[in-house]
Amino acid sequence: MNVTQKKLEVINPGLKDYINDYYVFEFESELPNNFTFKVPPTGFPTMLFCFGNKMNFFQHKHLTNESIIVGQLSKHINLHPVTGTKIFGVNFKPYGFYNLFNKSLKDLKNSAIESSVIFDGESITFIEELLTKNCPINDVMYSIESLLLFHKKEAVKNDFFDGIVDEIVKMNGLADPFQMATKNASIRSFQRYFNEVIGINPKVFCQVLRHKFILQLLYMNPDLKWNELILGGYYYDYSHFQKDFLKFTDVKPIDYLPYINPFAQKLL
Repeated sequence: MNVTQKKLEVINPGLKDYINDYYVFEFESELPNNFTFKVPPTGFPTMLFCFGNKMNFFQHKHLTNESIIVGQLSKHINLHPVTGTKIFGVNFKPYGFYNLFNKSLKDLKNSAIESSVIFDGESITFIEELLTKNCPINDVMYSIESLLLFHKKEAVKNDFFDGIVDEIVKMNGLADPFQMATKNASIRSFQRYFNEVIGINPKVFCQVLRHKFILQLLYMNPDLKWNELILGGYYYDYSHFQKDFLKFTDVKPIDYLPYINPFAQKLL
């Protein structure tokens, strides 16, 4: 199967503190009926526009729109593309959505809502039409950035905690977040920040990033042995690794290989 991806840089300088990048995915080759991709958590909220052949992509009774906002994930989710499905994604920084709109996504853990619930439906429909008509991608990006800036309502930023989040991301979650925070803040305020701004607690956030890193290693090296990860110091022992892996994937490590897919590989 062939999945193409194009990463795009943020255009407006005023959004670079909130958004990592954009991407476009297209599922080009023939896919079997009822095909399912197992998609890992990435550690940040995302805004998705599904266009092209989008039939049953989410298979969710509440997600009928082409555009949704996905909160923090703490486990894999299943998506159902068909040949010709296309996705435009806005990858926010872990704290980016909250800081830009002063709106917490804590209630969207492992869930999503239609974008029109937060943004005006007319603008969302206009962007969906641009994508459906295959308009120049820069026109699409300009319209999305105009929408985000129009609804901008900056929160009071916590630069210290935001900086810790950036460091945790750089370390792929292999960090003690509480030790980093207690240098200049209380544990309670740090936990409150993560709950409201990031949408999951510090421990789970680190686990998500570690799991993501492990999968990156697996995709880069298909012959990787699970014991190499344990001996590398990422887990205490195999029991610890298997328990963590099961929590995210609902399958044992030994049973995961059939779920490897090009969409997840490019997403990571």
